Amino acid sequence: MPTLPPEIWRDIIQLATFLPVHFETSPDPNDWPTTRVPTGYKSSIITKKFLSLVSHQFHHIISEFLYEIIHLEKLIQAQRLANGLDELARTEGCYPGKWTRHMFVTVSIVDNGSAATHVTRILRHCDHLVGFSWSWQGSWQVGNWDTEQIKMMEAIPDGVQYLDCKSVIVRNSATKPFFARISPSLLAMRISDPKVDETGLLEAQFLHLTHLDLSHLPPHCLMSMQNWGLNSLTCLSVSYIPIGSQFYQVLEAVGNSLVSLRLGTVMIPSEDFFSTILSLTKILEKFSYQFERRLTRAWSTVEHHSSLCHITCDIRNTVNSYETVMGDHWRSIEDHFMDLDTQRFPELTNVVICGVRHLQTHWITTDNISRRLRAVVASLDKRRIEVTVVN
Repeated sequence: MPTLPPEIWRDIIQLATFLPVHFETSPDPNDWPTTRVPTGYKSSIITKKFLSLVSHQFHHIISEFLYEIIHLEKLIQAQRLANGLDELARTEGCYPGKWTRHMFVTVSIVDNGSAATHVTRILRHCDHLVGFSWSWQGSWQVGNWDTEQIKMMEAIPDGVQYLDCKSVIVRNSATKPFFARISPSLLAMRISDPKVDETGLLEAQFLHLTHLDLSHLPPHCLMSMQNWGLNSLTCLSVSYIPIGSQFYQVLEAVGNSLVSLRLGTVMIPSEDFFSTILSLTKILEKFSYQFERRLTRAWSTVEHHSSLCHITCDIRNTVNSYETVMGDHWRSIEDHFMDLDTQRFPELTNVVICGVRHLQTHWITTDNISRRLRAVVASLDKRRIEVTVVN
């Protein structure tokens, strides 16, 4: 039996089992893991379970931390946890779910409906939830699976600050009440490959949202974003979204507050692509992008930008064939950066070129890569712009 006061043991256990969650360590969804589960979760939960077996006192202390982070990936897990929480609430008057700060749901394709029922039961115990991640592998269909999923949405408590949704329903006709309810507290949100219809994307006022990550959205959904009231948005990340007039309208709506913009894999519609974007984002400081095809001289049309200080270019998708590599591929990369200078970009101090290792699988020798990149580095260094090359 431990001889130290319970408060001391609580602090020791908390330090021994602490697991940083990406929601709170980095509010930028671009830094959140694609697995949508905190690194080290499984080892952390095993440690907590073993500590709960040391003594009755340890079991009581560890309860607070045992349910602090919940990850559900199988139907049986959701069912057992729901039954356990219900039983504790009935027999002991204890609600361990009140300690749950983050929940991660990654349900297999065969478990859709039943899992939603059990997750709903669990959520009813989680009054103080801060982050909710939801990756649904099933195939939701209009008017079929909606009911179960919407019930689960209704059970998510007010006050959620971080929301991560993949392959879930976000169409306005079905989810407007849910997003209108939680939007006042949301600080960061990632929506990937959502299920939408002709009614468009969700509509709500996200007045305090600072970080937003969107991918695989049809063009008509961008229209809904213009009514989101994104006055506090500072970081926007988009991937696999058509870049055109509708996207520019979104930028026009958020450009006064945006300081960081990341474009994942995109097709470049015109040579004035960058100039249009930068003209709409007057205080932008960080700009990251990845072309779907070869790089162009997109910087040549930008006349001036007073705040841009950091550029990240991912070149991994710019090689598509042997002919491209053996031809003028590297010349296009050199040309792409030749128009950067401190006269038109007075605050520009750092350029990051990443994805180099990917090119080695496309018949390019390491020597050739190094030689060409040295030319880019030397050219920008003369203009007092530091270049960092990342594999």
